[in-house]
Amino acid sequence: MNLNNWQLDITATIFVCIFFPLFIYFSYWLFISGIIGLYRMIKSRKWKSTLGKITNAEIKYTEINVDHETSSRAAIVKEYTYTVDGKEYKSDQTYASDSLFSKDYKSLNKPSTKYDLHDSNMNFINSDREIKNMIGTPTRVYYNPKKPHKACLVPRVHGQIFIGIFMGLIASSGITYLTFHFVKPLFN
Repeated sequence: MNLNNWQLDITATIFVCIFFPLFIYFSYWLFISGIIGLYRMIKSRKWKSTLGKITNAEIKYTEINVDHETSSRAAIVKEYTYTVDGKEYKSDQTYASDSLFSKDYKSLNKPSTKYDLHDSNMNFINSDREIKNMIGTPTRVYYNPKKPHKACLVPRVHGQIFIGIFMGLIASSGITYLTFHFVKPLFN
């Protein structure tokens, strides 16, 4: 390693040393999580089904920042029970990959103080009405026959997983190329 070949000033060096690893970590995490999620969804198409019952439902939301405007998106997270070989299990996954992205959603019990989500978003109002009607209703549950504690309600590939894979692939390729470009002179 030859540090005499490093031609960047101190600000650029700090940026490359601190932010590039963070960008690399995030972009590869996004890409790898997307691939794992896609794999889980594909595998769930072959899972067995059983009849379950919705025991609880909760509205969760995520804040989306597009073009410096923040909006929110609501989702109903259904908790359900099901029985396989006489043993009862509990799950809250709609798709087989939901556990990878569950931290993205916040409970409506702890809403953001920046936005009045309850009154301004019809999505939340409609979701609240749906919840009251679904608790206690039977539902079809798809479970992994080898690991019956893993289950989902929808055994198919959700198209949004490809956005994460594509964004992760583009970002990780770009940031890896830039890192290689900036670090290459050190090894000449």
